[in-house]
Amino acid sequence: MNHIDRVPRAYRLRMVGSSMVPRIKPGEHVYVDPNHEYRPGDEVMVQTRNGQMMVKLFTYWRDGQIRLDNVNSGYEPIFLPDEEVDYVHAIVAIERAARRQSSKGGRCADDCRDLPA
Repeated sequence: MNHIDRVPRAYRLRMVGSSMVPRIKPGEHVYVDPNHEYRPGDEVMVQTRNGQMMVKLFTYWRDGQIRLDNVNSGYEPIFLPDEEVDYVHAIVAIERAARRQSSKGGRCADDCRDLPA
């Protein structure tokens, strides 16, 4: 995914956790573009004011709160008040673990961070 290097402020995160399975599996990387528009049903990366980061499905942002859903039906939706949300960025690509060759034994490369789902 070399084109992500040309997108200002874009970044890559390594997924951990199972809330987005089967869409995004643990160990896979997501590419995040803070400049890209997102819509209901899109995958997004959300950071809260207390520093918690999560990848979820964006459902809506209205009436003073944001609703985030999970792909895995074993998890409940998340409702966050406006004042708890630091930012929401669009996920623009998912890199499947099987397509990636890693010499780091499955650990996150130097240019990304582990992110709980």
